[in-house]
Amino acid sequence: MKAFLNWKSNMIERKHIWIVAAVSVLLALGTINCTGCKKKAADPPDITHNPGHTSVHTPVEINTPPAESNTPSENTVPKPPEEPKISIKDLIASPHRWSAVYESWYGKTAPDFTLTDIKGKKHNLSDYRGKDVVLVFWATWCGPCIMEIPHLIAFQNIAGKDKVEILGISYIDYRNPADRIKAFAEQNPRINYDIFAANESDMPKPFTPLEYIPSSFFITPEGKIKLATTGTLSLGDLKLIMQAQ
Repeated sequence: MKAFLNWKSNMIERKHIWIVAAVSVLLALGTINCTGCKKKAADPPDITHNPGHTSVHTPVEINTPPAESNTPSENTVPKPPEEPKISIKDLIASPHRWSAVYESWYGKTAPDFTLTDIKGKKHNLSDYRGKDVVLVFWATWCGPCIMEIPHLIAFQNIAGKDKVEILGISYIDYRNPADRIKAFAEQNPRINYDIFAANESDMPKPFTPLEYIPSSFFITPEGKIKLATTGTLSLGDLKLIMQAQ
């Protein structure tokens, strides 16, 4: 009987250890979506002794957020009255997972720049006057950046390119070479906005230097910086920011 009780006690103790371990993993994973990635690394990795190293990114399947099947059709339900738009100041003060950054630039004209996308087409930021523009800075190695992509795809579909343009700008470095950025976009054809592999030195402030990614800049049709954020944005965040004044 004593041996049986000792065996039962050991089994309970092991069960508790596994539960604590599982909870710890879940908590660790839960922080990925909120914090973003630190952009700069202290030293580049030594790849000289790794003959299997390749700059081609492993395919990652990007899935759009599931549709809300229980949502009534717009044709069958009368539209509710429009709610008052939230101000940028109140939006920043409200609870959210992202952080507002570069606040001294709000209301100022966004510096113009010219970039060539991965398909070879040149883009000037000033060419998008009359539309809202979202500049999204990301990298192929950044987990939170990848998690954000389905929300950007859904938002671009909802908003329409006639009103909103998303520009996905990925700075080239040793972890994020141009061929990897291009391969990532080609392997994920659902991405419905322009992708750029850019040299950070070609961009003006405040678009460089960036300490964390993903980072996003929201630019009004008049070319003014409305808001800048760091951290992963959900579809709901994107819609709310776009409606804010």
